[in-house]
Amino acid sequence: MLLRKVTIENFRGLKRIEVDLDETTVLIGENNSGKTAFLHAIHYCLNRVKIRRHSNFDEYDYHFTSDRADPLTAGSIIITLEFIEKQPDEWDAELVRALGEAVVLRDDDRREVRLVVKSYYDHAQGDFVQDWQFLDSTGNPLTGRASQPQVLATLQQLRPMFYLSALRDAAREFGRTSPFWGPFLRSTTIPEGLKQELETALGGINEKIVQAHESFDHVREHLTKVQKIIPLGREDLVSIDALPVRVFDMLSRTQVSLACNSGAKIPIFRHGEGTQSLSVLFLFDAFLKAQLGSAYDRLTEPIIALEEPEAHLHPCAIRSLWQVMSSLRGQKIIASHSGDLLAEVPLQSIRRFSRENGEIKAFRVAEGLLNDEELRKFNYHIRQTRGELLFARCWLLGEGETEMCIFQELGRLLELDMDRYGVRFVAYSQGDIEVFLKVADALGISWHCLFDNNSEGQKYKTKVLPYLRGRTQDNHISTIPEANIDLFLCKNGFTHIYKNYITPNIHSRITVNRNDPQYCDQLYAAINNLRRFSKPRAAWEVVEDIRHRGPEAIPPFLAAVLHRAMFLAGWSNYD
Repeated sequence: MLLRKVTIENFRGLKRIEVDLDETTVLIGENNSGKTAFLHAIHYCLNRVKIRRHSNFDEYDYHFTSDRADPLTAGSIIITLEFIEKQPDEWDAELVRALGEAVVLRDDDRREVRLVVKSYYDHAQGDFVQDWQFLDSTGNPLTGRASQPQVLATLQQLRPMFYLSALRDAAREFGRTSPFWGPFLRSTTIPEGLKQELETALGGINEKIVQAHESFDHVREHLTKVQKIIPLGREDLVSIDALPVRVFDMLSRTQVSLACNSGAKIPIFRHGEGTQSLSVLFLFDAFLKAQLGSAYDRLTEPIIALEEPEAHLHPCAIRSLWQVMSSLRGQKIIASHSGDLLAEVPLQSIRRFSRENGEIKAFRVAEGLLNDEELRKFNYHIRQTRGELLFARCWLLGEGETEMCIFQELGRLLELDMDRYGVRFVAYSQGDIEVFLKVADALGISWHCLFDNNSEGQKYKTKVLPYLRGRTQDNHISTIPEANIDLFLCKNGFTHIYKNYITPNIHSRITVNRNDPQYCDQLYAAINNLRRFSKPRAAWEVVEDIRHRGPEAIPPFLAAVLHRAMFLAGWSNYD
């Protein structure tokens, strides 16, 4: 019984968002794009909400529309969870009986359980209140047994949510108060006789240690003076424990050590951040297996929420981590900032949180948008090799390596913070530009295409025009004034760089002088097929020349293309 859809209204930074979920779903997006709030909202419904009276939400859980907003007048928090069969009669009959009247039949003959949780400020009561209801397939509240608290408790027992945040501190997570490590320390099954035997042995070892350490005698002697002021009622007043002498105390102080490269065993919290983070993740896995085996029955399938499982890990370790997460039992919702992790994630499992018209929306590549061949191309050219592109705000699409070299460096010379605004260059000549645009539009990524002014460029432009869908062509398409980027550079201040590639045996192919409008055309035609001529190398020499001469040497057309891409990414200085 999978959680198929979540709708959230007025919860923290989320005004309204709808997210479809799969068996494994990966959330991506910038910081403060609502991923954590989304996970917390589900956690509230499946773990914290129990009653209909006092609210489990606090004042800062409500959505503030301005700096003067007040939780007393904020809109009601509304969180709707929809558990839906993928196909009719998919759910176990025993599970359906357990949930009783909360299970309803949709028009398509699939079963559904729809839970809505609300919270708002009740002016009559002068306090924040909450309510929850199960709904029918049309959205009306169910009455009768479906309104009983026991039904909510049953759902929470059948689909509990376990949440591991991005803030993973091994010293805390392996402490005795940890929700994941603590249960292992407390669930002792040591027989009473063996327990007494162990405590006697521990007491003997402790006494030997204390006696061998003579300086403790002075401490003991002075501490007995407490009796003179405060009557403590026993002769054997001071006991110094070099180690715990009671089993429960010793268990509570248990620490885990890992061997380092030298073989020395070091406590986990003394290892590097990556090892600590990974250790906590595996502890979480062990906790889930133990907890599900003891506290839940066979019908229970947990919802597991993980934030940034890749934290502090080497890229190779991140990619292999996906197999570990895939093996976790239950439905997984993972928030990540790692392009390396996305390289292992099916494209349809990704949900991109992004702002649109001031509100956070969730974008996805729907099933069927790409055929098998298109999906193969996208996986090869983007997801498996440059997964970080899925985090970008705007793709600047150009033909190949020359354009990539030019624009990345010109952005730095123009002091345009392309990384901050998420502008990334994508070469389309070896891929399929239509596939790139389909995915960009589906994920809410803006795009701007640069084309050569020749037959090949016109062919690409013809493919792209239908994807404008009412958008302004100038915002999304630029055509180089010349046949290609190299000829454009040659004619716009960098003739000397291309002239350096001329050899004596081809000099005769240039029949006009340098001031003639045809000079660069003949020059480029003469050197284009030379083995010693490299377009990317010439582009790099152009960049070095601009770096030496200053930004004023940058051709205005190229600067305008960069400014347009920055504008599409949210840059506000565009004129």
